[in-house]
Amino acid sequence: MLRIRTREDEFSVRAPPKNSPAMLSQPRPRRAAFIHVEVLTVVAIVGILFALLLPAEQSARKTAGRVSCGNNVRQFALGCL
Repeated sequence: MLRIRTREDEFSVRAPPKNSPAMLSQPRPRRAAFIHVEVLTVVAIVGILFALLLPAEQSARKTAGRVSCGNNVRQFALGCL
């Protein structure tokens, strides 16, 4: 006779205690881990993003230096008046 599983069947099954012989004889499931290709891919993507960000950061520094220099000249001119 074929029995249809219900939701109650899923919740009524209890796992054996951790120290029981049934639990010790079962093989451990493998942990999910990153493989080398995934790690190298992430490192490459971070390197590309850093390479794209570096020129923009240098340009922002140059612009900030130019603004600061112009502000210093303006403050000097106002101080001379």
